[in-house]
Amino acid sequence: MNPIERAIRRVDAAQQRHQAPAFVFGVITKYGDDNGGVLSASLAHSGFVSLFPLLLVLVTIVGLVASGDPALRHEALNAVARQVPLIGHQLAATSVSSAASASSAWWRACSP
Repeated sequence: MNPIERAIRRVDAAQQRHQAPAFVFGVITKYGDDNGGVLSASLAHSGFVSLFPLLLVLVTIVGLVASGDPALRHEALNAVARQVPLIGHQLAATSVSSAASASSAWWRACSP
């Protein structure tokens, strides 16, 4: 038995004697065996790709609904700009991209 395998067996035997480390070790091992990092990255990517275009569509709809009242429209778009700090003002100014955003959101929602 090589030294690395011997060290691993000693750590494994120690964690089997104590319940708390055994549980933590089991959870970490299961997370790695199930490719938890890949799955969580995929979930984050899918969430961003599907929710960001819907935000653009929502801003466009709010802009169209509130177009009769400029004060309400300005207040709603500023509220969006405050919630998304880096690109909020650009997002509030773009109503041209709503068709692309809607089609992107639809495509993402329908894809497996």
